[in-house]
Amino acid sequence: MLAEYGSTNPFIGNKIINNISTNDGLKNNSGSLTLWAVDYMHSIKNTIIENNIFFISSTTPAIKFVGVNFSNVIIANNTFYVQPGTQQIQGSTGGVQLINNVFLTSGVLPVKLLSFNAQKDFTGVKLQWSASYEEDLSYYEIEKSISNNPYTTIYKKAVIANDTLAEYNYLDASYSAAHSTHYRLRMIAKNGKITFSKTISVETGDKSAGIKLAIMPNPVQDKVSINVTSSINRDVKMRIVSNGGTVILDKIISVKSGNNKVIFNETSNLPKGIYWLIVNSNDEQKNIQFIK
Repeated sequence: MLAEYGSTNPFIGNKIINNISTNDGLKNNSGSLTLWAVDYMHSIKNTIIENNIFFISSTTPAIKFVGVNFSNVIIANNTFYVQPGTQQIQGSTGGVQLINNVFLTSGVLPVKLLSFNAQKDFTGVKLQWSASYEEDLSYYEIEKSISNNPYTTIYKKAVIANDTLAEYNYLDASYSAAHSTHYRLRMIAKNGKITFSKTISVETGDKSAGIKLAIMPNPVQDKVSINVTSSINRDVKMRIVSNGGTVILDKIISVKSGNNKVIFNETSNLPKGIYWLIVNSNDEQKNIQFIK
């Protein structure tokens, strides 16, 4: 993002927030952030430039002001990754407030973690994250804490090293609803520096959860008819297992909030005996016995 304003209209009342600029200033041999205000028709007023990241691989100035027609311009909380010997600011700063900007000498833009999320279902907890600018990063680790105990590493993943967008996912199949669980990313750079992501907490229970089952009639005849009452729309995993542990049927069924009827015709040829219907949804499991 080369902030280079040279239009025939004044630049007034604008905001430039939460952007990433990589070598944009090289296009015109300007700084990574260049502001033009050479006369009244090229003025910059009442403008905020905040929380941006700038990276430039040349020694041109980090911030360059051209002209003096600035008024109430705030440049705050930005990070500039510059080369050794780079001039931080060039030009007149009259009418400009420079607040808490950071200038770092670095050859590589550090990793930017774009997202880190967790979602639980009956298979476990699905962890997903995305990042950019991974050139200086070596690998990720997922750390897990159960019931506020110390964190332990459960997964390690080398970086894709994509300079635009890289996406990752991992399934924690060992998740247990009996305990509160917390996850975080540990990011290890090539130089050994370690940074952490935010912490994600997975609740021990879902207040909206709850399923009720009934098999009618029981004993069953040629088919199994199941009444499912659910508090929310969801996918449930249904299995029919013999009393000896043999899985007869294994399906994922979508049910809606309220009463649902599920019929399995595949059981018409089952021999007489005792069977179990096992239903899993998120962290909940329900078992019900029936006779054929």
